Formats: sequence, C-alpha cells, structure tokens
Amino acid sequence: MPESNGESGYSSSIRQRISELLSRNPLLTAKSLYKLLDLSYRDYGAYVNNCKSVWKSNHRSERGSKCSIHAWRGWCYVPRELERARAVKEGWLRSKARNRWLLWNDSLGRLQWFETGRVSLYVRKPANLGRAYQLV
Repeated sequence: MPESNGESGYSSSIRQRISELLSRNPLLTAKSLYKLLDLSYRDYGAYVNNCKSVWKSNHRSERGSKCSIHAWRGWCYVPRELERARAVKEGWLRSKARNRWLLWNDSLGRLQWFETGRVSLYVRKPANLGRAYQLV
C-alpha cells in the first residue's frame, strides 16, 4: 500500500507514475502525460501540471532545464602599447564624458575603454565565456 502523506493512496500513485514517465522522457508535455496516464484534464489538470513542475524544479536530483546566466559585467586591462587614437580610426566611438572613454557597441554587448587602460565588458544575455571572448 503506497504512502498517503495526508492524501489518498491513488493520488500518491499518480505522482509516482508521473515521476517515472518524466524520468524516462523529461520532454513529455502535460497533454501527453494525460494521454499516457489515461486521465481527464478536467479532473486532474492542475494536479498533473503541479506534479510536473515539482519534478522539474527538484534541484537535488538535477532535473529539468537549467537557467542560463543572464547579462554579465566584467572588466580587464589593455596593454599600454595599444593606441586609443588608432582605435578611434578602427571604429570605436568617443564619448562626451569627462573621463573620455571609448565605446564599442556590438550585438553581443559593449566595451568601454577608459584612459587608465581599463576596459569594462557588458555581455548581453545569454552570457557565456565564448560570447565574452568574441566580444573582446
């Protein structure tokens, strides 16, 4: 007899069957789960959706999709040998800011090059190391 945990035994077995089906194929949709379990959407719709979301958000078992890193900010230093005047000729934009930084805008993000040699990186989402290297 399955554990009830304050619920009916039948509900517990539905949860176990949903878990088993999702363990075999994590890409199952709620509609396909209803068909495989032979349940009506009207009676068990919210319950099956809830069981599926609980299964996917179980981080201990590392189930479900992982969220990617969103926009990322960082910085690095440019060698002193690089000339800022040549960078302007290559396409960097001068800002009207007091500290006279240069701007490089791209679809991957933007770079801000300061007179001290520091470059601030802003990588747009989904950010990863490869996109940061491409931007630099």
